[in-house]
Amino acid sequence: MMGSCVHRSSRHWIASMSVIVFAFGLGGCPKSGGDAEKTAPPASAAPSADASTGTTASTEAGAAEAPAPAKTTGQAASYEGSYSLAPAKMYIPETKDYARVKQAPDDPAKHVGEGTLTLSVDAEGVVSGTIDSGPAAPAVVDGRVIDGEIRGNVRRKDPADSGLTGTLVATQAAGAVEGKLSLAESSAAVVREGKLSLKKK
Repeated sequence: MMGSCVHRSSRHWIASMSVIVFAFGLGGCPKSGGDAEKTAPPASAAPSADASTGTTASTEAGAAEAPAPAKTTGQAASYEGSYSLAPAKMYIPETKDYARVKQAPDDPAKHVGEGTLTLSVDAEGVVSGTIDSGPAAPAVVDGRVIDGEIRGNVRRKDPADSGLTGTLVATQAAGAVEGKLSLAESSAAVVREGKLSLKKK
């Protein structure tokens, strides 16, 4: 009986010690882990700040050193001359979506012939002008010089009339302007195209 009791007591003592050791193990792990987290510095904090500072400094330095874009200017000039217009066909795409689109009947004698035109180009490349006589008169021209080419819009001097409007494209060379006009009435029934030839004043 005595041996049996001692054996049971030993097993009880071993089990109790195991529970105590296990409890200390659980209690100690979070503490040591928490201390490690508290004492360990964030790995990316210092490099991130340095990288950010370096980038900002280099960007500001580059912006300070970048030269301002040069302002391009040209020579102002004025031109005068003539233009002529002839009947043209309206472009209609050859697809099924436009199969039923037709140009309205056109009177070939309307808005054709010759007239006078003046253009001015300032030092900044701004274009202005007037169409004073002929089939497109009275009209005004406004536009710009783009890649060495004069590109302008032809608008009615009186927006209420039913005259021609459209575009002007021309080039300057050796004191002259040569180009073309593409115009039409607001209804697109009358479509005209022509040439212009101007000399420097």
